[in-house]
Order: sequence, then C-alpha cells, then structure tokens
Amino acid sequence: METTKIKELADAYAAGKVEELMNNAIADAYSDGFIAGYKAYKESLSDVTTNENGFVDLGLPSVTMWANDFIKDENERALILPYQKALDFTIPTEQQWRELMTECRFAHNHERINNPGSYTYYYRCWIVCTGPNGNKITFDCISCEDKGGLNNRTSAFWLQNGMIARYNDSDSNVEILTDFSGYRKGIRLVRNNKS
Repeated sequence: METTKIKELADAYAAGKVEELMNNAIADAYSDGFIAGYKAYKESLSDVTTNENGFVDLGLPSVTMWANDFIKDENERALILPYQKALDFTIPTEQQWRELMTECRFAHNHERINNPGSYTYYYRCWIVCTGPNGNKITFDCISCEDKGGLNNRTSAFWLQNGMIARYNDSDSNVEILTDFSGYRKGIRLVRNNKS
C-alpha cells in the first residue's frame, strides 16, 4: 500500500511539473512571437512609403522631401491614428508644414462620382501642392476623427508637436490647428534629402 501511495504522489508531482513546464514554454513562445510580430508589424508600417519612389523633392529650401501619399492600411485607405501612435513614424514638424504652406502653391480640385444603380453621387476632393521646382504632391481628403466622429469634409494629419496640419474639401486653405490628441488623423511622412 505504501508503494502505491508513493507512486501516486510521484505521478501527481511529475504531472504538475510537466504542466508547469508546458505552461511556461507556451507563455515564453507566445511572448517571443508577440514581440517578434510587433516588431515586424512596426517595421512593415515604417517601410510602407519610405522607398525612393515614395517621396517627392518639391525644391524646398530645407531640402525636405514629402511622401507622395498617406500611409495606407490593409484596405488601401489612409491609415488614421491618435497622436501618440503617429509618433512612431517620421511625421513632419510644424516648421516643415509652415515651409510647405509658404513655399508652395495649393490648388483645390474635385470630381463628381455617381453611385452605380442610384441617382445619388458624391464628390472626391483633393488639394494639389506644387513646389518651387514644379514637382507636385496631392493631399486627398480623407476621413479623420473629430468631436463629431469620422468626418470626410476636412482632412488632417499629425505634426510632431501634437498640432495638426489641416485642409478642407471646399477651398485651398491650409492651416495649423490644435485638436484632442486621442482623435485619429492621417499619417504623412517626410524625409530630409541632404546628402
């Protein structure tokens, strides 16, 4: 009887140790996979438009190059993030946006798009920014978040100091404003072209 009891206790102890080892191994693998996945995700987002063809030299005095489009999400829509998450990217400074506002020409444009099978339509709007050297980038109107929820009548993207660069769908006005840092705005990248 004594040997049977010792065997049962040994089996229970071994089962507990195996379970503990398996739990630790699975937790470690999950943690390592999560960290590796997060790093890969962050790297993939950072590389979205940072190839040489993704930036445009507008001929600015600071030699800043601007991304030719917003960072896109997996559905090819402009990625919108709150300010703290936007800081993971090389977003423009207020000074870079002011330089763009003063050195470049902005022209509003739009097109009417009919909804198929319906009598309804909507307007797709954008602003073309032409640099001193004649090169151009386009700022499409994207849906950004504000106190009323998602809004596609004005578009904005984050600047490094927490301000937003904003433009709207009805004219060529561009401006710098403050907004709640938890609202989601677009991400536009910049790069310094100095050799």
